[in-house]
Amino acid sequence: MAALAMAAGAVISCLASFAQAQERAAKAPLISRPSPPPPAAPQSLLFVQDLFDVTGAGALDLGELDTVLAPFRRDFDDGLERLPLELTVDAAGKVIGCAVHGPPRLALAGQALCAHALANGRFAPNPVLVLDYTAATYRLTVRRSSDRARAGAPEFHASTGFPYQGLAVRFGLIDLPPVEEGISLSDVQLAGLEYPTAALREGPEGRVEVLITFNQAGRVETCRPIRSDNTARLAYETCYEVRRVARLSNPPDSRPFAFATRWVLAE
Repeated sequence: MAALAMAAGAVISCLASFAQAQERAAKAPLISRPSPPPPAAPQSLLFVQDLFDVTGAGALDLGELDTVLAPFRRDFDDGLERLPLELTVDAAGKVIGCAVHGPPRLALAGQALCAHALANGRFAPNPVLVLDYTAATYRLTVRRSSDRARAGAPEFHASTGFPYQGLAVRFGLIDLPPVEEGISLSDVQLAGLEYPTAALREGPEGRVEVLITFNQAGRVETCRPIRSDNTARLAYETCYEVRRVARLSNPPDSRPFAFATRWVLAE
């Protein structure tokens, strides 16, 4: 079962674990041990200029894949082999680079697919997202479907995941504005906010900060990711979820709304 846990819930959980540890320590015999080393600082990335990842931040159109990959269908071993690609797109959405990370048997298929992507690939960012980059990566995996029962369905299809899982991401050097300079939470309706559907398949958890603006009708107009504790795509999915449910109670209001939440999966 998935659930959205606010920061207070996470703190309560940590305190309960700490109390249990104290109780166990009080009953244990005293043993002298060396102090453990301090925990390592969490790894993080700063997304600026050409260090950016837009997987899940919009639609990547590679056109029809069956014609390109049909000569290599046997190399995909009836759907068991996967072909991971890392594409580079410029700010205009054109594919300007392609790298293949698949097994050697799919090398020729990868070359053909990269040539096709460089000639025809286009990326269109989701219009609600505010992203500042000169070039960015987009990661996808191409597979051959082993389901022959679906007449007319594409034989080859692409899927995306959540790159940089386990890494914190900061989107540029922008910080959330002070609370007094923006719209307060009491002025925004967020009924029905749910764990992002796409994230449920991968299970990333973490705290996300985004900056939202509303249009004249009180609906979300733009969403700028600020930070994510885990994978940039979790911030993109947060923007989509907030856009789905958020409404401004008393529009219009040109001030920004600073939204921060922690996504966790409950058992």
